[in-house]
Amino acid sequence: MPATFLSLPAELRNEIYIYLLVRKEPIDPWNGDHELDLNLLSTNTAILHEARSLLYGHNCFDLTWEPGRIPECIDTIGFINASHLQCIPIEFPRLRDLEDEVSLEDVSLHILEKIQSRCTNLRKLITAPESTNTMENRLVSFDSPSICARALALIAACFRAISSLQEIVVEVYEEGLSSDIRKKMESHGWILKVVEPVEVEEWDVDRSWDDFEDDEHLYDDNDDDDYDIDSDSDSWRRAAD
Repeated sequence: MPATFLSLPAELRNEIYIYLLVRKEPIDPWNGDHELDLNLLSTNTAILHEARSLLYGHNCFDLTWEPGRIPECIDTIGFINASHLQCIPIEFPRLRDLEDEVSLEDVSLHILEKIQSRCTNLRKLITAPESTNTMENRLVSFDSPSICARALALIAACFRAISSLQEIVVEVYEEGLSSDIRKKMESHGWILKVVEPVEVEEWDVDRSWDDFEDDEHLYDDNDDDDYDIDSDSDSWRRAAD
């Protein structure tokens, strides 16, 4: 019988998947310019099931471009694909306006709860520097070591609720506003990583997640679990188990 791709040793197939589907730099899922050869996923169901764990597990998906839509993104890729994710950059959680107690904004809570329930094998969480800087400004403005300590303890507890997490990297700008705040961050076991500010180029988003609901290319009408990225339409497609 002639040799086929699936007759190759699994180790060799994995090397091919990694070459075509894995990138060193974080991937923005809202931008189709990711240079991934996603046509491979449409070959057949067996290849899709083999390759998606590498696509989602070996890439770092940057979810900071539209932070409020992170839960939507996680729901869209489906439970199984989300369970393969091991590294996610997000915005630093935000605090509510202070009243009687320190608490997080509903959006931040929803994001962390969604990550906790869906990203069950997440190993590394990265907070974006601009959002970390915003939080540092907020904590400094309180001018209260007690409030600062309670706020960071609350955020640390939310991070710990993601039981699979092994590493929390807090990206910061070199000139911080308070060394005391950064020491408190490190006391929770977070790794502070100094990064340089970058200029963000403006680009037009010519599609929305609402468009994806009308995608007619369904593999299985009865499967609501998994999706894969389609390189031609830059959308997420449902894929069968």
